Formats: sequence, structure tokens, C-alpha cells
Amino acid sequence: TRFPAIASRLESRKRWVLAETVRHSRVIADAGAARALTEGGKSLLPAGVVGVEGDFERGQTVRIYSGAGAELARGLAQYSARDLRLIKGLRSAQIGETLGYDYGPEVVHRDDMVLL
Repeated sequence: TRFPAIASRLESRKRWVLAETVRHSRVIADAGAARALTEGGKSLLPAGVVGVEGDFERGQTVRIYSGAGAELARGLAQYSARDLRLIKGLRSAQIGETLGYDYGPEVVHRDDMVLL
């Protein structure tokens, strides 16, 4: 017997990202980053992060807010809250020299994000 999928693979991934959000986790983006996320379809870079609230680990789903307090998106964090507090506001090229390691230039990659 075969049971066809109810949703596409992409839709299922988006549902999973939305359902697995760490409570009380917030990454606050500046106005330019918020605009790049919502209008430009871009990833969230450390240069656009102005605040980090809560504790989360790398690979967990976090909430992304604008500076005005509106929730913009949810996505999988490439860096833990502790690491993100150290690299927020920095250019992506400075991540490795600040942390001593590098998981990539994005805090949350566009492919791992769901806009709300």
C-alpha cells in the first residue's frame, strides 16, 4: 500500500522549522537586515544583528525580530546564543578571528528560514 505525501518536502521542512522553535529565543535584527530578509530574500548576517535574548544552541530554531519588536521569521541558527553575542554587529569575515572557528558567514541561512 502506498500513502502519498500530504505536503511537499519544502512545505514539510517549513512546518518543522516553525514547530521546533526554542521558547524565549530572540535574535533582533537592525532595520537594514530586517528589510533584506523581508524584501530581498537574504540570509541574516552577524552585521545585521543588534541583540540576542535567551539561550539556544547551534542548529536550534530561533525567532528573528525587528528592532521595532515585530517577529519577522524563524530559522535554524548557525551559531549558539553565546557565540552570537560575541559576533553580533561584526562582518562575516571577522567570525573566524573572533571565535577561533567558523560555521559559515550567516547567522541564519535563507534556506533554513521561514518568513512570517
